[in-house]
Amino acid sequence: MKMSVGTRIVFSLFLIVILALCGLVIAASFGAFAVEDILALAHGFTDTGFKYIWAAAALFLAIIALCLLFFHTKEAPVTAVVLDNSADGSVAVSVEALRELANHYLKNVQGIVIQRIDIVPLAYKSIRLNLAISVRPEVQVPELTKRISEEIKQYVETYSGISADQLHIRILPLKQNPPAAV
Repeated sequence: MKMSVGTRIVFSLFLIVILALCGLVIAASFGAFAVEDILALAHGFTDTGFKYIWAAAALFLAIIALCLLFFHTKEAPVTAVVLDNSADGSVAVSVEALRELANHYLKNVQGIVIQRIDIVPLAYKSIRLNLAISVRPEVQVPELTKRISEEIKQYVETYSGISADQLHIRILPLKQNPPAAV
């Protein structure tokens, strides 16, 4: 479950207060404050034989609060790119479908071996296309990569309606047995 911004702020402030209280309890249990300056409840922590238990409990709560402070900060991976969003519904193209589309184009390019295709959604109707390919020795790399850059962007936009705003091509060594799955 993802928290809203307001809930996250309240939760973070609560955890900061809990951490401060835990620090005060730990300090008070070892006599960092004068007994006269501590409230009656704090006397129970310092005057009993359980000060190590209270300090350990407070330390344990402080560790848990630190962990919860960073709870769920990682975003879930995006698996689709929104093509259209209206009051009636939405249309999204999955990352897998876009990968297959790019793969279909690259299979028709002579002189290359496809190693890996990664699609990263950037924004509404926008992706970054990361290609890892191997090039046969007889191919001129600058001309080939320029042609692929222009044509694959146009191909993806024509058939999916999504623009490949960023394209990164990485040339890898030509392997004897390229991976079958792309």
